[in-house]
Amino acid sequence: MSGKFRLDGSEVGLTIPSHHAPDLQEVVQVEAYSRAYKVPVSTMHMHDLQIVFKDGAPSKEEFKQLFAKDNRVSLLETFDSTSELRERVRRLNKIEDGVFPGGDVFMSCVSTGAYCVFRSNTAWITQGIPQDSIVVPETIDAIRAATYGTLKVGRDESMKKTDESIDLPEMKKILEDSYA
Repeated sequence: MSGKFRLDGSEVGLTIPSHHAPDLQEVVQVEAYSRAYKVPVSTMHMHDLQIVFKDGAPSKEEFKQLFAKDNRVSLLETFDSTSELRERVRRLNKIEDGVFPGGDVFMSCVSTGAYCVFRSNTAWITQGIPQDSIVVPETIDAIRAATYGTLKVGRDESMKKTDESIDLPEMKKILEDSYA
């Protein structure tokens, strides 16, 4: 049955890890495991990640501090439903004068309420990925990288320009405040 459309059902990915742990390991050298759950929706998907740290997993507050200034990861305390998040963003877009254009979220949404440390060195996180819009910042960065010979814009400067041009700091603040 795998690979077939399942209306009104969920399917656990039997391949461990799903692509998120190896993707994470491309940028951060940590031991990580992930499992995907296939749910027939087109706007967002969720992943659970287990991250093994050499010197002990950070506490929830330390984890929040790690990502506090990262404009591409929002830390949402009570986030537990992709449909609720999408509806919230649509409503916030009406109130906040277009901060969420088209109701899109350009960042990974991490449920800090689900953050859990076990075996002292392993953290479990749940992350929502808005599959239609999360690629927007990375695509803009990729275009700048492809034109580096002309523009001479480095990685950090490019990311900062992208974040500011699509208002990611404001988007992150409004979204996180709405889940506080």
